[in-house]
Amino acid sequence: MKRSWLLAPFLASALILAACSSDPVEIEVTREVLVTATPLPPVPENPRELQVKVGAGRDTVAINAFFPKDIRIYQGETVTWKISSDEIHTVAFMNPDDPIPAFPAPIPGGGATDLMLNPAIAFPTRLPGAPVESYSGAGFVNSGIFAEQPPAPGIPPNDTMSLTFDAAGIYPYLCLVHPGSMFGTVEVVPQEQYVPSQAEIDAQGQRDLDRLTARIDAARAQFQPRRPEPGIQGTSQWFVKAGTTELVTADPTTQILEFFPDDITIKAGDTVIWGSDYFHNITFIPSPPAPEFVIPQPQAQGPPVLRLNPDVFLPAKPSAEYDPTQYYNSADLGPFSLGGSSWALTFNDPGRYEYFCVFHRQQGMEGSIIVTVP
Repeated sequence: MKRSWLLAPFLASALILAACSSDPVEIEVTREVLVTATPLPPVPENPRELQVKVGAGRDTVAINAFFPKDIRIYQGETVTWKISSDEIHTVAFMNPDDPIPAFPAPIPGGGATDLMLNPAIAFPTRLPGAPVESYSGAGFVNSGIFAEQPPAPGIPPNDTMSLTFDAAGIYPYLCLVHPGSMFGTVEVVPQEQYVPSQAEIDAQGQRDLDRLTARIDAARAQFQPRRPEPGIQGTSQWFVKAGTTELVTADPTTQILEFFPDDITIKAGDTVIWGSDYFHNITFIPSPPAPEFVIPQPQAQGPPVLRLNPDVFLPAKPSAEYDPTQYYNSADLGPFSLGGSSWALTFNDPGRYEYFCVFHRQQGMEGSIIVTVP
């Protein structure tokens, strides 16, 4: 309820003084002024637990953001983050001067190509069943890689992380899988300041999601297949885009995990060139099963070593001309890849050849090349 104060008491005092005086008194009538104030919402009797969603999108749509990105809470309250996406994410708080952990890390005692998924990214800093930590801006706290599915039968999924904030301040955090684009803040304030309710937090998160979803729709609408370019001896060169961020702003927050176009018909002797501006690859296998992205290797003590499969992370190209009996792999393509941002194959034999991105195959990132007789 809004409170108001009127100037009536001051006007009444002037009239009383005028009645007690024998001399004429000029009274200036002042316009009534209304002063309003919006009171703060009532302070919760008990510390709250607020919810923030981590990521969005299903199947081939990935929206790498926190919903909402920024949240304000009272000192002593708890925030719980929960995965809501098919894409993997983390929630991590770091010391301001600490470097962000690299995604691949060398396996101790291994060779130059023996790499593992960095344990600092993969595993949570709080063991399952341990009490929720209190955080005041110092130290490294990480959820580990979130997933909605259990890692093994009888083991609960790692899909939430909670943290209690016991000191006022502004605390930035990020996703260690998408550190260049996915970050947020928790602002902790004294109880005399305004904080939003859970309903307001959810509403802001939905507005953010609607805005980013519109970017996905814009990216799809803007895509136009490129015409083939002439190659040697009457052949053609075809271009396929591996994945897409929002095409106007190149915002990596919004991604479509598809090949554009995902099915293409060419003639024998033509060449297909794939290009990527993010973390994708092109893999052709002669027969199932497909290579695993990560190979867990148990240790005598501690968590397993999550070895990065060299068949995925190293390029394999037996020849420039596609042979369906051989394994072909572009390795990661993108601006940070040692292999560059493009990869090409020439197809001489008629047939239908299916391929996929190893990193996003579970989300449905697959394509096919149909080769016809010239």
